[in-house]
Amino acid sequence: MNHLWWYLARSSGLVAWALLMASLLIGVVASAWVVRRPRARRYILDLHPWLSGLAIGAVALHVAAIVADSYVQISTTQALVPFASPWRTTAVAWGTISLWLMVVVQVTSLARRQLSRTAWHRIHVLSYLLGILATV
Repeated sequence: MNHLWWYLARSSGLVAWALLMASLLIGVVASAWVVRRPRARRYILDLHPWLSGLAIGAVALHVAAIVADSYVQISTTQALVPFASPWRTTAVAWGTISLWLMVVVQVTSLARRQLSRTAWHRIHVLSYLLGILATV
């Protein structure tokens, strides 16, 4: 039963990455107006934040499973503060920075009506950096 957290941590990380990439690609398709039919475009615009929300849930599960796993022994603080983890410091830091970028993009998306379009767009472009960091 000790391997459960290890498998859950790894699989939830892969699922989170796949959901993030799917959301990123669908966001690119929606912003490029590749889909011209209004009904299909509406479907894509609804799917994009839904996938992003699922990705955040998968990341939360990933972090919780890593903290619960006894093999590596990463604390909550080490998982949430970049460069604080003694285990694979750079890789964990990239993941932590990706987590915080994801939170910033998601929160500003939820507060989109309170932001100017320019401010929202500049923050939302960080999604590309997020995709790169999460992949590396």
